[in-house]
Amino acid sequence: MPDRVLVDSDAILPGPVFTGPDEEAVAPDDPPDVTAVSRVTGETLEPPIAVAVEDAVGQYTVMLTAADHTAELDIIDLTWSGEAGGKLRTYTQTVEVVGGFYNSIPSLRTVSSLAARPIEQLRKYRTEIEDICEEARGTAYVPRVAIDRFTGGLIRLKHRHVQRILSVTVDGTAQDAARYEVDPVTRTVTTSNGGIWFSSDVAIAYVHGYPSPPAALVEAERIFIRAKCTRDASDSNRNPSSVTNLATQEVYRYTTADPRFGRWTDIDEVNEKINAVPDERVLVR
Repeated sequence: MPDRVLVDSDAILPGPVFTGPDEEAVAPDDPPDVTAVSRVTGETLEPPIAVAVEDAVGQYTVMLTAADHTAELDIIDLTWSGEAGGKLRTYTQTVEVVGGFYNSIPSLRTVSSLAARPIEQLRKYRTEIEDICEEARGTAYVPRVAIDRFTGGLIRLKHRHVQRILSVTVDGTAQDAARYEVDPVTRTVTTSNGGIWFSSDVAIAYVHGYPSPPAALVEAERIFIRAKCTRDASDSNRNPSSVTNLATQEVYRYTTADPRFGRWTDIDEVNEKINAVPDERVLVR
């Protein structure tokens, strides 16, 4: 699951924990080096600086800035490396620069049970439910980047609601993205001379998705995150399938997630709101 940050913003992100041979956290001999590479352009970006987390062995954060990293929608690969426990340790981290979220962190904090929850937890569940919604309905509801790769043939982009093409490479060589167009219905790619059939290895990075999510999914996200955080805070059985009333012998059954039947989560109210949004999974032939 990638980390997600808002386009044109400064964001502090936790990095991977450095561990030794026994998988216990261990401090690197020196602050780790971090490299950042854009998947859209292939360029190496300004290296973000790792900052140690106070009283947390082997844990660091980095700041991605609007000036150097998040000015455009992108997918950024971070590589962390450092000597720890007598061995060079290398970790990778994927960061998706997105055009929005269904709910901002301040918006989620207005839910009383979420006001004091750790930001990492809110981000985790926010990413989880947004992925569920987009898989369930077949499209993105905020602008996102995708990179599709093809080996010859007709090129049809995988995602709906393509907004613009960011970059094109053919056999590893960058092309002028302005020469390529996308049919809004079929998602097929053509060139400025009308060609639609390619005989080379082609990679296309593009922005897709709606400008903003429908209200039903905004509320579904809030309900989902509240339920997950509340469940994590309880010592009760977190996965009951049924409960029997000993006095009346009535059996109360809980929902189980089953996408085949439109139960995208184990929370009925969330499923109802997701299913209220038009389904766009029908393939274009």
